[in-house]
Amino acid sequence: MNEKLTRFAQVYSIQLLFQDDVIIDYQLIYEYMKQKFGHVEILGIDKIASFALKDYLVTYRDGEQAPFQLMLTDMETLSFTDIDESAIVQCWNTKNLQELLDHCHYKITLADFISARMPRVKRCQILSQYLDILLSLYPECIALYFPHAQKFMSVEAYQNSQWDKDYHFLDGGLNIRLYNIENSYGMIVDTVGMRAIGLPDLQMCFYKLDVDEVVEYMYRLVAKLFLYGDNYNDGDFVEGRYVYENWQLYHMDSVMPPKRYVIDIYSEDYSPVKRNRYIH
Repeated sequence: MNEKLTRFAQVYSIQLLFQDDVIIDYQLIYEYMKQKFGHVEILGIDKIASFALKDYLVTYRDGEQAPFQLMLTDMETLSFTDIDESAIVQCWNTKNLQELLDHCHYKITLADFISARMPRVKRCQILSQYLDILLSLYPECIALYFPHAQKFMSVEAYQNSQWDKDYHFLDGGLNIRLYNIENSYGMIVDTVGMRAIGLPDLQMCFYKLDVDEVVEYMYRLVAKLFLYGDNYNDGDFVEGRYVYENWQLYHMDSVMPPKRYVIDIYSEDYSPVKRNRYIH
């Protein structure tokens, strides 16, 4: 199964969107980073600022270690071609979406570097902590775009977290999407964002189920996947919405784009696609 897992992002990036051009004070950011991350070294400040977190070491296959690095670009003009159309169509948690989009004219981009081999949860926590620092220093930021999750959202939606601090990254790093299946009563719910951190995304075809319950179920399953990794084999059973339901998992290519490797949840009697379609 591991050889089929989609490659994760060597560099993970997040965009902060602004209405007006804002001067970025890298020295101030550096001071706040030291408070959060301890020993931090400035590697360079130009159009891209680079910081090395000396207390957070990444270990490579040959045993060598290097500090986790974080980067930040200067202010750039935002092009709406920068934002994937799916991120707009599947934006469910932001009010007055078009009005917010109309006010987004500039962006800065944060990213990690030489950091992909950091343990998954720790890497994501560092990224979310770095983002929180920037949001606290620049309240002018009005929206966020997570390219790897194809997720656009207001800052308010991100800060109104539905997760505890260990999972805060998923407020933006996970997108749950919903589609109708053409010429049927069925629907598809899937996730985007997990493959960028080395995990398969999830998908589920269903009907005769409450959409909100299905979405909540996906959140619960993603939380387990995020924390413990993909330890499932094809045909394994997991608890469904309730303890008396047993649903099966299968690894396969995604139904909806972008094409990626996913764990498909076979919801037994609630699936419009019968099980023999899953056997390869």
